[in-house]
Amino acid sequence: MSGNGKLRGADIVIDLHLIGIGTGDPAQLTDAARTAMNAADLILLPRKGERASDLMALRRAICAAVLTGPTRVVAFDLPERDAAAPYHAAVEAWHDGIAAAWRTQISTHLPDGGRLALLVWGDPSLYDSTLRIAERLRAGGMDMRVRVVPGITALQALTAAHAIPLNDLAAPVLITTGRRLRDGGWPAGVDTLAVMLDGGGAFETLDTEGIEIWWGAYLGMAQQTLIAGPLRAVGQEIVLRRAALRREHGWIMDIYLLRRSLVQNEAPRRFETGLTDVLQWRRDVRHFRAEPVAEADMQHLLHSAALAPSVGNAQPWRFVRVRSPDLREALADHVDTCSAAAAASLADEDIRQRYRRLKLHGLREAPEIMAVFSDEAPSAGKRLGIATMPEALRYSTVMAIHTMWLAAAARGIGLGWVSILDPSVVTAMLDVPGDWTLIGLLCIGYPAEPATVPELERRGWQAREPIADRVIER
Repeated sequence: MSGNGKLRGADIVIDLHLIGIGTGDPAQLTDAARTAMNAADLILLPRKGERASDLMALRRAICAAVLTGPTRVVAFDLPERDAAAPYHAAVEAWHDGIAAAWRTQISTHLPDGGRLALLVWGDPSLYDSTLRIAERLRAGGMDMRVRVVPGITALQALTAAHAIPLNDLAAPVLITTGRRLRDGGWPAGVDTLAVMLDGGGAFETLDTEGIEIWWGAYLGMAQQTLIAGPLRAVGQEIVLRRAALRREHGWIMDIYLLRRSLVQNEAPRRFETGLTDVLQWRRDVRHFRAEPVAEADMQHLLHSAALAPSVGNAQPWRFVRVRSPDLREALADHVDTCSAAAAASLADEDIRQRYRRLKLHGLREAPEIMAVFSDEAPSAGKRLGIATMPEALRYSTVMAIHTMWLAAAARGIGLGWVSILDPSVVTAMLDVPGDWTLIGLLCIGYPAEPATVPELERRGWQAREPIADRVIER
């Protein structure tokens, strides 16, 4: 290898295998891991000082138990991260140092290329830096082919040790670090957190009410230690036990799962942030991609709309899906005619020109067109609630449209409500019963440009005004 870290010869290649070895139990090694270790010319074992001598001994024991051929095993000193420096800068410098150490070992032991292996705790894909360090070497000019042999992760070992599922039924899980939990608190939108790389006790910053914890240290090793229970009851025990284990062994590797229970008779907290996101992303869409909406998604939207409240449970909503290309074009032409007439009626020339520059429907582009009517004489509901306020039937249908709109936004599907039309003309075009009242003509599809800010606001037509200006007291 030359002084700039490149291997001798233009065709020299390093085949790097990053081998996940699980969390310490040699029985966790996969057949693929054993095969890759025996196929290697060289296995590098990082040495992290006397405090972590157990880790080096365990890696050597794995090699002694698995290797059957001439594979060389070489230990090398791993640089340490500067704990006093800013975190991200310190990690970047640390990774640079590790890459330099790898480069030196490769230069010394594989100057003509060959098969190199590193044994990675858990799995190389989960909170491990070996893939990033390999990329540093490739970016620096080293011809390196990288292969990953997956291993059992600490997260799998933790849930297995406690015999618990990782997630609640149909619920998400967030994998994060102790530093992020300490700095940012409990992330919104999830009730289960898997926390790794915690320097100690980040969970102490949380409100412990309703939180369960499953903690494990030295998973898969002889000194494995497990504690579980309500965080309020066992949190301090974990902190004290962790400190004692660290003093005893000089190092510790631990991980824990936090799960926040839902309080009875309280709306699930995990829905709150998700609902806010859906409300913000629900926009009146005019620009659509050509990508079709799957029929299963359309059925989901219709079933979601049917969950809307309605006066007397009358369910007056009626949906007409427009399949005919000729009918679609006729509807688009009609809306264009109405839009042109609306523009012409504007007295202010500047406003008229701005109006004409707006795109006011997607009837020709949207993959799905749907007209929504309200049945003024539904058989359901027995006329409960409409004797003095019959328009409540129409309001119920509006609620169904809004419920569909939110369900669409939750799946990344856009909806545009077209209102510049003559309801009687559209009703006649669609040939529906006479006691149905048109509420909306909807364009449905994937937005060309999803946004949280309404298009009319982005284009300077009308900004959203303070809600305080629209609230009065009596």
